[in-house]
Amino acid sequence: MMKHRTRMAYPCDKTITLDRLRYADEADDASILLDKYGAAEAISALEREHRFRGRRPWDKWMADAIPLSPALTPGIHALVSDACAKLGLTCSIRLFAVPGPQINAYAFLDRNPDESILSLCLTSRTLEDLSDQEILFLVGHELGHIVYEHDRLNILCHTSKHTHASTVLPAMGEWIFLRWRQKAEISADRIGWLLAGHFEDGAGVIIKSATGLTGKNLHLTSDSIMSFLKEDTPRPHIRDWNRQGAHLLAARLNALRLLEGYAPSKVYGGTKRSSWIQKADKKVAAILDSLSRHPDSAVGVACMNFIADAGVQLLQRDKKVATDEIKKVLNILHDNFTDQPDKVICLDPTKRTSRLKSAIRVLNRAASSSEKQEVLSRLADIAVSDGPFREEEAKVVLDLAAALRIPQQEAYAIIVGCIQTSGKEVDPGMQSLADKLAAPSAGM
Repeated sequence: MMKHRTRMAYPCDKTITLDRLRYADEADDASILLDKYGAAEAISALEREHRFRGRRPWDKWMADAIPLSPALTPGIHALVSDACAKLGLTCSIRLFAVPGPQINAYAFLDRNPDESILSLCLTSRTLEDLSDQEILFLVGHELGHIVYEHDRLNILCHTSKHTHASTVLPAMGEWIFLRWRQKAEISADRIGWLLAGHFEDGAGVIIKSATGLTGKNLHLTSDSIMSFLKEDTPRPHIRDWNRQGAHLLAARLNALRLLEGYAPSKVYGGTKRSSWIQKADKKVAAILDSLSRHPDSAVGVACMNFIADAGVQLLQRDKKVATDEIKKVLNILHDNFTDQPDKVICLDPTKRTSRLKSAIRVLNRAASSSEKQEVLSRLADIAVSDGPFREEEAKVVLDLAAALRIPQQEAYAIIVGCIQTSGKEVDPGMQSLADKLAAPSAGM
């Protein structure tokens, strides 16, 4: 059983391998975005454009910032300088206060070829209400985003008001990006914990920042924090992981608790990921997966699996699986069922066939006629997403309609009523998935 203990922050004279602490799934998602989606080139191009135009992505955050000189605020300057030194960040440091009632901080690193400049903004309430250890955790969290270059990936966010997209990435890349942003908070929290040295300090900052409450109304102890984590909060059906309030708060607290519970007394040194951090990562992954939007009824799960598996069956009627087709399947799954549609696609033909039969049994036993008609309609949408509705595709749809006990006349009406609404974006993630589905090992 894990236990919490008093732990001092690591000694200054030891070498810290920060990559050991990084949440593995977050690092993997960042790698996918940088490599498969060419985000590294896009980021470099955007950075060059900002430099050429004399703009910086964080200028909007600095509008009300007031500079704090070392002579004016020696304590906070010493704290930040020491934290940067411990993390191996060599840069000029500029501190700012932002008037405001929130507990928050923002860190930006201007990676100039001549000199890197760190701008750290802390709200006035943060500076006045938090203890030094709590400020150290918050500063460490923001520096964690810098250490792992999360700030560079965030430049991919759309600034235009004339689009519904959140990023400059295609659909599947955007879904990965939105999931990555939540995981990035876990990695950043770990750097805050490394500097502050105690679960309670980090948990206190996270709770105060999320609730807006201070010590007047909060009783922050290990026991009270654990009691909060045991509260059963209904999960809202929202697509944006960054807007799930209490659930994200609980996920971050649990991740921090797991980290300290598994960590040895010394967490510095070495280049390999130790077994304790791998154990923590595995449990954190399960917590974050539970936050993902997912059907909460047997019929909902059956509808989702039917569309995924029958959709793949349709796609494989073609000699080549087109990205437009797999895009249609994934968009239907994302819009109606889950934030992680790519994880619903089953590449094992035996498991896929078994799951499809199970879904059909559940739908025939418990779904309404309209629900069955709806999933068949979505299947017809997939069939026409790449162009004409061919005979072999019509046979698949009609066979599945018969399996769902939908009269043939109704099935024909559904097929005729489908309108092609497919886009033409090139998405590397979907192309990769399409190639896997077209491979012999994933065949029928």
